[in-house]
Amino acid sequence: MRCARRRPLAVVAACAALAAAPAGDRPPADARASSDALLADFHLAGGDGVRVGLWSEAARFAAQLVAALPSDGPERAATVARLGALARAEGAAPVRVLLLATGDVGPADPHPAGAFVLHDPFALAMKRLGLEREGDVVVVDRHLQLCWRGTSRGAGEAVAAVVAGTKPPEESGAPRGREIAPVAAPRVTFFKDVLPIVRSQCATCHCRDGLAPMDLTDAEEARGWAPMMAEVTAGGVMPPWSADPRYALCRNERRLTDTEKETIRLFAAQGAPAGDPPPGFAPAPEPSPEPGGATMRWTIGEPDAVWELPHPEEIPAEGVLEYRAALVKTDLPDDAWIEALECRPTAPQVLHHLVALLLPDEVRDDQVTTFSTSFGEAVFGGYVPGAPAVGFPPGCARRLKKGQRFLLSIHYTTNGKPAIDRTRIGVRFARGPVLHEVRSALLATQDIDLAPGAAGVQVIAVRRIEQPIEILGFQVHMHARGVRYRYQASRDGVVRTLFDIPRFDWNWQHYYDLAAPIRIETGDVLAGVATYDNSAANPRNPDPKARVKNGPQSTDEMMNGFYYYIDAPPAAATPGPPGPRGAR
Repeated sequence: MRCARRRPLAVVAACAALAAAPAGDRPPADARASSDALLADFHLAGGDGVRVGLWSEAARFAAQLVAALPSDGPERAATVARLGALARAEGAAPVRVLLLATGDVGPADPHPAGAFVLHDPFALAMKRLGLEREGDVVVVDRHLQLCWRGTSRGAGEAVAAVVAGTKPPEESGAPRGREIAPVAAPRVTFFKDVLPIVRSQCATCHCRDGLAPMDLTDAEEARGWAPMMAEVTAGGVMPPWSADPRYALCRNERRLTDTEKETIRLFAAQGAPAGDPPPGFAPAPEPSPEPGGATMRWTIGEPDAVWELPHPEEIPAEGVLEYRAALVKTDLPDDAWIEALECRPTAPQVLHHLVALLLPDEVRDDQVTTFSTSFGEAVFGGYVPGAPAVGFPPGCARRLKKGQRFLLSIHYTTNGKPAIDRTRIGVRFARGPVLHEVRSALLATQDIDLAPGAAGVQVIAVRRIEQPIEILGFQVHMHARGVRYRYQASRDGVVRTLFDIPRFDWNWQHYYDLAAPIRIETGDVLAGVATYDNSAANPRNPDPKARVKNGPQSTDEMMNGFYYYIDAPPAAATPGPPGPRGAR
């Protein structure tokens, strides 16, 4: 374990606490490898569109109850009321209740806060948990250990025992409900069943002229790729999403529900029929051409302002390219509040990633080659394939000063063909009152030294928080040997995990837009814990025999853990600049 040097004694102590954190706060590097220890996850949607899984924020709940609902209307309503009453959304020991139904689930299904009625039409989650009959119940603790199995009659006592940390009483002689009937596979068609999934979760890349090589919004092309779609979605390879859901959820989460995965599997198994387009169906509109020939769409909607690289960047067909620094000057006459930013390349096939920074006034134009991402407070978005935009919740925005400059730190890669890129930056101004100014910071160190063949090497960077903050989002940048990154907070030797990326993949360096902010108090030590694998067991490792240190090239390593935050408690409301650049 390596830790950033020259830190105050209290922070060094925090490093030691992080290295010695109990196993309960150290989730496994690969959840699939831990299936014997943890209850298997499921991920389903409710009638109101809310997506919830067993692992979703599991660390926050003292206990979770999962039950198979009866199919009978009155009996089902009574079960929802009885088990839903056990839910406690807040408090010192919150309890979540997940009620699974094979029949239709509508927004009218009443349930208390902390209870969710979820649609499990193929009974996949029920089978996974061994819920064989209506009214069967399991109760798990915050570590996703199975603590009790029984019926709805004894569920209340079981939940109370798990919350108290005691063994639940065994249930005996309780009558069980009807056996859950096998679910017949429905006929699945592209237009009715698959296209809505693709448009919701895949079309950022898999669209006409998108970054991916196939357009899955096209029925004929999807038919040809259907077996591959079924394989990669079943295995969790696509859509790419690396965060562990146990600690925090994200507004931009890309995870298919179990039902969506099964729908795609059935689509492939049934020969990928197209079916009939719905009434009023229209294909996606043609995007407007961009310089360089690319036609990628703005994911933030039509920007309010756009700036581009000052000159085209020429990328050769072959060779290893140094990082490039480009200065982009803005032309706004006043300060502006920005609620979303997107970087869009015109040659995405050769852009590995870029980091956008707001250049401080004191940095001269001729110093841009020495200004780096180590200035975490300047970071504002960037680009990686499939994740081009950064956005903030309503009431939160970042200030762009009049005449302020962007510095783009750009990493191009060659692909056998010469290319020309002229990346553009698009921003969307705040649409309402700006209550909180967004800032950025960085947990990073250059103290990286990976011996040849070394695996499981931890590098820690820490920062003591001087005033309360609320974290809005995370983004990590490492290279090919980086396999995991955790954000943690410690106080008085107690460590809590805030966010975990257990299967980091440098090809998919997402911005994780938190569904709810994470509060960090004064005196807490915030830490980034990176894990590297320089062994031959790492399939992305270009050379297991090399000694690897910090550096800009892909064959070097980096350790950058960005986070965006606002001050807490909330500051007084401040209006945005007048006119089209502020609140509308």
